[in-house]
Amino acid sequence: MGLASGAALLTAFIYTLAQSLV
Repeated sequence: MGLASGAALLTAFIYTLAQSLV
């Protein structure tokens, strides 16, 4: 549960970072 939550949070962070680069 905690690992999945962390993965989702990391994915959201990377997505936001990608949007910032584009």
